[in-house]
Amino acid sequence: MMPPQPELKFSNLKIDIPRTGSISIDTVDIYAQLIPLLRGQFEASSVTLDHPALHLNLPGAAAKSRKPSSRKSEPAGRSFGDILVVAVNSDASVSTIKGEKRPINSQQERAEALAALESVDFVTIFTEPDPYKVISALQPDVLVKGGDWPIEKIIGRDVVEARGGKVVNVPFVEGQSTTGIIDKILQKYAKMGS
Repeated sequence: MMPPQPELKFSNLKIDIPRTGSISIDTVDIYAQLIPLLRGQFEASSVTLDHPALHLNLPGAAAKSRKPSSRKSEPAGRSFGDILVVAVNSDASVSTIKGEKRPINSQQERAEALAALESVDFVTIFTEPDPYKVISALQPDVLVKGGDWPIEKIIGRDVVEARGGKVVNVPFVEGQSTTGIIDKILQKYAKMGS
């Protein structure tokens, strides 16, 4: 007897599709197959991809993703489309970009924290230094990035705009960087003498 197939849950729709791995965290290859099925079954479905550069799960990452009138736990991508996919840099990718002391939290910890947000439908981890391959594979309708990135420099912009999609940068939350939090911890403990 085959075990029951997991049910994928979206904010306003439910559909049964066989999947491997975790309910919310999976590979780009799985999502590249799944997303066209969702688009075919639900004509209005639009896909948003967000790829925050998280090395530590930050309040600013969730805030960056919120629409102004939403609940605090609702990421920004949700306000731009029906399905929200968040792409997270692997540990190796973060180390390549930021140095050997990063990331602070492992890729699995960062992915699980994002997957726990109610409005995030899927999380994927990518190993490349940038998300271009993920964006090309998933072909999102909307690409979201923090406001510290000018639109013209957002990686994958060409892919999204070539298919008629849009690229959005949302306001950057000052003081919520990994470096800022590490500095704050070091200052507090230096004052305490331990």
